Amino acid sequence: MHRIVYAFVLLLVLCLLFVSDTTAFQILPCRSPSKQTNLPSDLTIHNLSSSAADTDDDSVSNSLRQSSVKRGEASTITSKVESDSDKSSFSTTTTNRNEKVDFDRVLQTRRTVNNFEPTLPDDIEDILKTAIKSAIYAPNHRRTEPWKFHLLGPQTIQQVCELNAKIVSEKKGEKAGQRKLERWLQMPGWIVVTCKTDHGEKDAELMDVASSLSREDYAACCCAVQNLCLSFHNAGLGTKWGTGAVNFNSDFHEILGMEDGEYCVGTIWFGTPTNIPDAPLKKKSVESVIIQHD
Repeated sequence: MHRIVYAFVLLLVLCLLFVSDTTAFQILPCRSPSKQTNLPSDLTIHNLSSSAADTDDDSVSNSLRQSSVKRGEASTITSKVESDSDKSSFSTTTTNRNEKVDFDRVLQTRRTVNNFEPTLPDDIEDILKTAIKSAIYAPNHRRTEPWKFHLLGPQTIQQVCELNAKIVSEKKGEKAGQRKLERWLQMPGWIVVTCKTDHGEKDAELMDVASSLSREDYAACCCAVQNLCLSFHNAGLGTKWGTGAVNFNSDFHEILGMEDGEYCVGTIWFGTPTNIPDAPLKKKSVESVIIQHD
């Protein structure tokens, strides 16, 4: 009987020791709640500070790298860049292979739109700011940032339209000028993109010289116009980039109050398109414009 009791007590002690060891094993590897790493696969993280990164280990970075991005969406991490002279924020959008197709679709479906709804959307101010912000991220080799964006109000639009009608009338007659006036007054949104050079008169005349700053500045402004139009398109608006004779008329420059060394790159009409034109037939295929070198 004593042996049976002794064996039972010994078995009970061994069981208690086993449970205690197992509990300790389960607790030790657990992370504190503040360092939770089960991140949602489509999480958007904003302002990830360096202090947070310093207090955690690589598992957070690994979770971010391994998190899957939903088809047609982007996982965005917004960072802050600060310097003594400037403080600005920018967002870097990481995309997978499928999303690159969506981005290319934005590029390839942009069209020159000729007809617009008479009124602009209610959120046009936000759309404008986003579009111009995208425009100024255009390539700019020597960082001269030569672009200016003139947003035209009703009074200025009227003056520009009347000036253009006058130019057309002098060349094609009064009726043609009147038709042009009525047509232009239907355009709901106007931006005039200009290039402002500060390189002196000598360099300003060197547009035919490939290495001149003036030529590079003009190219940068053209890239900015493309970014502007693509941003509008992405927001559901259409654009038309015009470079008619009125853009280079001295009276036009006076109406806009353009400075010395500032010239027009083009007038951009924008608004909600009444219809989307078909893609123009390309004269050259992708293969025909690729020149492969060894």
